[in-house]
Amino acid sequence: HIGHGLHFQHDVDAARRRHRHFSQRDRVVASVGGVHEGKAHTLIGGIVGATFVGLDLERTVDDFKSAIRGVRVGKTGYFYVLDASTGPNRGTLVVHPAMEGKNILASTDASGRTFIREILDRGAGQIRYPWLNKEKGETRARDKVVAFDRLESLGWTVAGGAYLDELTSELV
Repeated sequence: HIGHGLHFQHDVDAARRRHRHFSQRDRVVASVGGVHEGKAHTLIGGIVGATFVGLDLERTVDDFKSAIRGVRVGKTGYFYVLDASTGPNRGTLVVHPAMEGKNILASTDASGRTFIREILDRGAGQIRYPWLNKEKGETRARDKVVAFDRLESLGWTVAGGAYLDELTSELV
């Protein structure tokens, strides 16, 4: 951020003394970047300044989440994001129209298949499964199709799905 003060001078000075690059996370308004020794020196060899190169990841991630929430597939389909880490958050919905923050790793389809676990284990691809949405009062299972891919840099799996009959109704 241009104009933001550097609030970690002691870290910059320590990096300068070691003549190394300095990398700091979450110290300047949730930004990631590097502060490194500048090329401009005083006559006695002191540093005139340091530069900060960074990206506000919190804002970027929030923008990405908003974009995902706005995409629809077919009549009722949507995109969602799962935590694909190997820790206790694996299977938690990072982005979802109605269940954000809920862990659905153990969810089963109408046939008892743990389809979320399968999606996360596979990492990328497509899956088809029978889904009975009891929360919406459905009484029979309908085939759902989901395409998914891993976003390694964030440890997420991004998925988009819809009921098959909604996708094929225009073809009939």
